[in-house]
This record gives sequence, C-alpha cells and structure tokens, in this order.
Amino acid sequence: MQLTKTDFIQFLNCPESLWLLKNRPSEYPNGEFSLFLDKLIKEGYEVEEYAKKLFPQGIEIPLNAAPDLSLSVLHKEKILFQPSFIADNSVFARIDILEKLDDGGYHIYEVKSSTSVKKDNKHNHVKDAVAFPKNRTV
Repeated sequence: MQLTKTDFIQFLNCPESLWLLKNRPSEYPNGEFSLFLDKLIKEGYEVEEYAKKLFPQGIEIPLNAAPDLSLSVLHKEKILFQPSFIADNSVFARIDILEKLDDGGYHIYEVKSSTSVKKDNKHNHVKDAVAFPKNRTV
C-alpha cells in the first residue's frame, strides 16, 4: 500500500477516514468538491505549472510510473518533476521537483500554493528523514 503526503495529512486530520479510504475504498464517500475546493485544486495545479517554468529543462515523470523509472531518468537528467522513490525502509515518496547538483547532492523543492509561508517543519522533517536518509546513494 502506498501512502502519499496527502494521505499523511488526512491521517493527521482523521485517522479513521484514511483507514476507510485505504481498506474499504468502495465504502468511502466520494462526494463532489465544493466550488471553493475545486478552485483551490485548480489554483494548485496552476502554481505547479509556474514552478515548472523555473526549470525549463526538467523532465516530467508520469504519476503512474514505477519508481525505477525515476532512478533511471535521474542518472541522465538533472531535473525531474514528480519523481517517485521507494526508500530502503519501503517508504514511498514523491517529490514535486528534484534537482541533481554537480557535487552529487540534491535539492528537493516542494511546491505550495499559498498567500504566506507556513512552517510545518516537524512533519516535513519526519517525512524527509524517513524517505530520504542522509548519505543515501541514488
């Protein structure tokens, strides 16, 4: 079972809701989004497109692609959009923008649509530490 960051946030808000979604999806209520939520989602995609324009040489990895594809493309390209990886501890992670640096390091960019900078460092650091431990070779 893959858990996304959205799943993690859903778990923080309502663990029972996530359990139902993952274990009994046929019983999960699939209501329509309100106009407001629909607008927020569309704006989020627009912000993502603007962010991609900052990296015109970036390569888009299909959302349904196997994590192995991200690794093989990463060896040839410097910037990937939406690459996914499975860490040694079987944690699945998807990155908004990954930049491979000349010194062998990486920059991970998380794209957010917001009117202000919000710091939820505790949860972001936990996710990063679990999915991308230090000194990991890709």
